[in-house]
Amino acid sequence: MEFVPDRKVLMNCVLKIEGLTDSTGVRIRRVDIQDDVPIHTNNTSKVVKARIEYEVRGEVKMASLAVKIPFLRTKVVYEFFKGLQFFVKEARFYKSLVPRMQKMLQSEIAPTLFASDEQQVLFLDDLSAQGYRVQVEGQLDAEHSAVVLQHLARMHASSHVLHREDPRSFDDPIKQQFLIGDDFIGNSYLEVKPLLGALARVRCLSQETVERFESAVEKARVDIASNLGSSRFGFCVLNHGDLKAHNILFKYDERCRPVRCSLIDFQVCHWSSPALDIVFFTIQSVERRVYARNFDRLLDIYVSTLNSTLAQLNCGVRLTGAQLRHNIDNVKAFKISSFLFRTLIDIREFSKDFEYAKSEEASPELIDQLSQSVEIQDRVRFWLEEFEKSEVI
Repeated sequence: MEFVPDRKVLMNCVLKIEGLTDSTGVRIRRVDIQDDVPIHTNNTSKVVKARIEYEVRGEVKMASLAVKIPFLRTKVVYEFFKGLQFFVKEARFYKSLVPRMQKMLQSEIAPTLFASDEQQVLFLDDLSAQGYRVQVEGQLDAEHSAVVLQHLARMHASSHVLHREDPRSFDDPIKQQFLIGDDFIGNSYLEVKPLLGALARVRCLSQETVERFESAVEKARVDIASNLGSSRFGFCVLNHGDLKAHNILFKYDERCRPVRCSLIDFQVCHWSSPALDIVFFTIQSVERRVYARNFDRLLDIYVSTLNSTLAQLNCGVRLTGAQLRHNIDNVKAFKISSFLFRTLIDIREFSKDFEYAKSEEASPELIDQLSQSVEIQDRVRFWLEEFEKSEVI
């Protein structure tokens, strides 16, 4: 069914764009709705563009909004996400935290929220109208990854300072239940396990490696709750929580080099060590060869930007590279969950079936096809070898 926005909400958006407090002399002339993001690239929402032609005291103007609509194909999945308050949490994040963090930094970390309605539909600034776009060709290279980690460091630093000043403002937006509720790791592993078994049968993986990974999954199910909390870490920040490549928009210079980025999709943000965001991002979104060759350099970029931003914000706290690496070593359970999530995405993309990852079991035929894929073999083997090196398994 076509989305029809509420005219009162659109008027509120126009008033905020114009910096006005009442609608005297303001009239919306026309609204065009266009599909923006394909459904298969977003698990929980449908995004459309609303192009608004409006008039302010006789002057005709245009505005473009990105409208994010809660959208899940099955009732069971919708109720699951609704129960976790994903949609409510994101609206609160944009309303209560983003403006204050951006005021500190004097720069943007996310699109501006102009309005939201009772159904948690978000009316956001359309960054594509400013030249931002998603890097669509697979995972990210070293140049894009460096831009993301610099941006992430600034966001993390501002959240740390704001939390020191006003910790209560973080209570609602940072409640994290996704990875610790409903046995996310255990259920994800049940879907990935047939693929690992098939890869062992074709001798891509050793049976011993698969068995050690299964043992690590069992331990991760116990450890994940404590890893997501702040009790184990001395330095904590607001984690984005879902740094997949399609949740990052890039701005490019005239030579097509990424110069800045903006983050979207703050439904699973949580308060913990920055190691969690870094682990998730590097496993989910960074090319594996870039990870292997540039991980230490990317961490250095993050730490340098974080500490320089903390200094600019007159905060005396600093995070050393050694402390960050120690925290990364201590989030082994989160590495497991990130890998499982990444593999589920690979299976869904391979099968070209949005519904599969939501509610259906992969057929034996699909598992056999996946086990013959050189790309899948290469990716799974790479991460399990990395986990063995770092003693995750």
